[in-house]
Amino acid sequence: MLGDMERPENSQTRHTVVLGVADPMAAAHLRRQLLDHPRFTLVATAHNAVQTLYAVEETHPAVVLMADDSPGLRGREVLGDIAAASPGTYVIITTPGDPKVLANEPAVMSAIPDRDIEAIYVALDQLADFLDQPSTDGPERRMSPDRRLHQDWTKVFAERRGGARRNDLDTNVSA
Repeated sequence: MLGDMERPENSQTRHTVVLGVADPMAAAHLRRQLLDHPRFTLVATAHNAVQTLYAVEETHPAVVLMADDSPGLRGREVLGDIAAASPGTYVIITTPGDPKVLANEPAVMSAIPDRDIEAIYVALDQLADFLDQPSTDGPERRMSPDRRLHQDWTKVFAERRGGARRNDLDTNVSA
């Protein structure tokens, strides 16, 4: 569990993450993505909410990416304990149910449907941007589903394929 994660050598600021997902396929996919992410270092994995809490108490990560549908205690049942154990930790939680219910929790930065993998990456990128350059407003909370309907996903996917981020694009167009 702890200490078994690889730490790529990179001079860029990397933020620590604890991954707490019970589903083996989802956990393997997210683990691989986090290990390849240029701005995060995976410091621990957990298979349920209680193990996630223990990992947070031990590592005090910048981010917890966890699932609400944990065996035993649900993810939402340990949110208060996570906030108490590591007050500066941001929580991104996935849920098979309605994310609006969890988005209203004060300890949750983002609540995302568990099948919306792209939304998880967007939330991680937004949080990494905030952690790199903190503002007084804090990180943007997850877009509501109504707002996401109007998002130009073609542009988002094109930027991802090209390796560019929205704030890296040149917005000055001259003739």
